[in-house]
Amino acid sequence: MFVRSAVPEGKGVSSSAACEVASMRALAVLANVPFDGDEGGAELAALCQLCENAVAGAPCGIMDQMTASLGRESRLLALLCSNNAVLGHVRIPRGCKLWGIDSGVRHSNDGESDYGRVRCAAFMFREHLKQTWPEKGIDHLATSVDPRWLEVMSLNGALPKRLSGENFLVMYPEGHGDDVTSIDERVTYDVAVCGSHPVMEHRRVTLIRDWLAEVADDDAISELVATQVGNYMYQSHESYGACGLGSDATDKLVRLLEERGRDRGVFGAKITGGGSGGVVCALTADTDDAERAVAEVCDEYGGKPAVFVGSSPGAVSFGHLSVVIKPSD
Repeated sequence: MFVRSAVPEGKGVSSSAACEVASMRALAVLANVPFDGDEGGAELAALCQLCENAVAGAPCGIMDQMTASLGRESRLLALLCSNNAVLGHVRIPRGCKLWGIDSGVRHSNDGESDYGRVRCAAFMFREHLKQTWPEKGIDHLATSVDPRWLEVMSLNGALPKRLSGENFLVMYPEGHGDDVTSIDERVTYDVAVCGSHPVMEHRRVTLIRDWLAEVADDDAISELVATQVGNYMYQSHESYGACGLGSDATDKLVRLLEERGRDRGVFGAKITGGGSGGVVCALTADTDDAERAVAEVCDEYGGKPAVFVGSSPGAVSFGHLSVVIKPSD
């Protein structure tokens, strides 16, 4: 099999998911196995996630595979990861532009990475909430926990900030309910910070979707909406860093972008993917001045970071191409 990809490898922009989905889609076509429509695309993504978890040993969720499978060009995929439900595709508004700026720091999501530790801590936090407040019916952190309730409980000191793996397993000997991460008894986990992130991130993403949907058909995105969306991006970046998934390099890129500010048409920026390096995503106005601001950031950052823009259709939307090689005479 020959796979050609324009997705940078090891940069936190889902290169492994893109490769998995493209490969499985090609093999499925050869085997005459259909993966069509939202349902088929979701099934394809779930199988690719299984490969990532079981074969590659990376404890990732399904977001990357779903995007590679069901994404649409110039659209943001609204996805509820708890049940793999596609909630729609939100058009990127006119007048704005998304950039990917490579920090040059290689990123990894394998089982030994910071990402695996943070995921493990989040599941430990969920299990503690489930056992302590069974009346809440907590299943998934993002959709079952009210951010306001979580903030109140945190302020009241009712939630543990840190738990050692050893103490957690004494309290909950059946474990944390995650099949793809393991609790290390020797490690002390920042359960409150890591567990709060998906709750607050779900709220931020929902608000971003709602803001963008409001202006999807407008001639141009307003500065108010772009600024609000950008603020949520900065909050997301800060939250990722608090979990231990940031890096000095990506923090520097975000800081340099934030310094340019909305007067230059730079509205927001955040680390992408599993963090700990990789690419920073920036939201700017689609103007010459904003493009110059991004170029200035790259110059000041140093090392000539790779910059990429644009999007492409997912596997289901793209379909497939059949190449027939005719024997030469």
